Amino acid sequence: LTFSLAAEATVRVAVFDAAGRQVARLVDQPLGAGTHQLLWDRRNDAGRLLRPGVYFVRFETPSVTRGEKLLILD
Repeated sequence: LTFSLAAEATVRVAVFDAAGRQVARLVDQPLGAGTHQLLWDRRNDAGRLLRPGVYFVRFETPSVTRGEKLLILD
């Protein structure tokens, strides 16, 4: 997951299952301006590998909220 910030901001990126439950929090901290890349190993917050299926990634800063569909294939 790659994104760019025009200025420093607190960024929250989380993964949700099809029922809307948060399964993984990828980042929740201030990040500096520039391009950032998050690598995710398909594990949930408990460390378990997620099954193939449809998930949603939500990216939030104080000024922007975006969502993307994510399809995990085995």
